[in-house]
Amino acid sequence: RYEDFITNPVKTFGAVVHFLGDDGNPARLEKAIAYSGFDVLAGQEQAHGYEAHTPGATTAFFSTGKAGAWREVLTAAQAAQIETDHGAIMRRLGYAVG
Repeated sequence: RYEDFITNPVKTFGAVVHFLGDDGNPARLEKAIAYSGFDVLAGQEQAHGYEAHTPGATTAFFSTGKAGAWREVLTAAQAAQIETDHGAIMRRLGYAVG
């Protein structure tokens, strides 16, 4: 979960790396986390753009980096549609749905 990456990036990213079969070398984990931090990614987007961003979009892809920021951005209808489409996995991951 994104919230877990924010609150404990070494543990969370380390678990992902371990799941993928890597040894999770602490120095490499720290370096990867430092290079992929929100401020770094937002700065790179500002300087060079973001290739996967929707063409013609007028807002930044890396907007706030805050967990729960969707509450300020999505309409109630959009949030409801996401819950309808993805509610089962959201519950499995511990999110409150409905």
